[in-house]
Amino acid sequence: MKKYILTLALGMACAMGFAQDYVIVNQGTTKYNYLLKEVTAISHTTDAVTIEQGENSDTYLVATVDSITFASISKSLTLNKHTLELALNDEETLIATVLPPDAENNEVVWTSSNPEVATVDNNGHVVAVSPGTTIITATTVDGECSDACTVIVNNSYNFAVADIVMCIDVSGSMSDIINTVKNNALRFNTLFRNGCANYNINLDTINTKVIAFNDLRTPMNESAWFAIPQQESQFSSFVNSLRASGGGYSDENGLEAIYNAFDRMADKPNDKHYRQVIIVWTDEPYPTGSNAHITYSQMLAKWNTRPSGMRLILFAPNNNWNTLDSWEDVLHDTDLVSGFNDFDYILDTLIGDLIGKKIAKRRPDAPLTRSHVPEEVE
Repeated sequence: MKKYILTLALGMACAMGFAQDYVIVNQGTTKYNYLLKEVTAISHTTDAVTIEQGENSDTYLVATVDSITFASISKSLTLNKHTLELALNDEETLIATVLPPDAENNEVVWTSSNPEVATVDNNGHVVAVSPGTTIITATTVDGECSDACTVIVNNSYNFAVADIVMCIDVSGSMSDIINTVKNNALRFNTLFRNGCANYNINLDTINTKVIAFNDLRTPMNESAWFAIPQQESQFSSFVNSLRASGGGYSDENGLEAIYNAFDRMADKPNDKHYRQVIIVWTDEPYPTGSNAHITYSQMLAKWNTRPSGMRLILFAPNNNWNTLDSWEDVLHDTDLVSGFNDFDYILDTLIGDLIGKKIAKRRPDAPLTRSHVPEEVE
């Protein structure tokens, strides 16, 4: 930094005309900065120095002033981080600080040396795209100064929590397949966690709840939340206690079960690190008309307020359940027996949706309707 120092002494006039940016009054360790282009005059008497800025002025006693510095203070740009490690799909915003604050051309241009690894927008917001390393550079628009951050993207995904609510029809008509449904319910958490691990998805916790429903006159049987795998035995005990019986009074209240499942997760965070899945197994239509506790319109209105991470997996015949096929983020398998016996492809679909990749392969014999599901890939 090139400095021109004017030493004050009694009887010495303060000269103007230095081609610098700032006037700095030094009083020991304290410095008072003035933008030179705004200084209209510097004058002094035998006792005091006055710096004028139009109608404003500051006066310093000569005895307290060590020196006045005329300086060109170089513009600088500094990032808040110079290394950054992210998981796939993670995001973070870098902050660029330009000094001095009133410097000209202090707008910042952001670039990524490898946008296929991580992108950056005009606000310094970085999104991890694929494993690798890239350099995020911030440069002032005049190109005078810049700083850079090395971004390392790991081959993994981070999801803090997954909440699973399983809605199981336990009416008498489910007797022939209730054991298959229970078996799938019991193995879903393990298959889901293992499937996530196969794609380097890190799940901190899987919370699971079961809502067993019957016809409209039969109260629902709802479990507590179980943290899996810590409470795997309690979860298994609840599922194994379910029996298919009764029903026949009216259609089973599956729509109300979904509505209740939604409410049980209403207080959860709405961000990309949180996933919520509602799974429904039923062989009967949902109630309509005056008998319905929850109407289709009420459920649709509720679904349209869902968090961004919520998905619905529906194992049900077409009857009237096909009215949900137009909803977003719904996967509907209408082949009850085949669907119950083999839903690995649904797990792949769900995982592919989590990471934004098309990994699901549809079974050729499966009548599947879907509104937000990746296309099949080889």
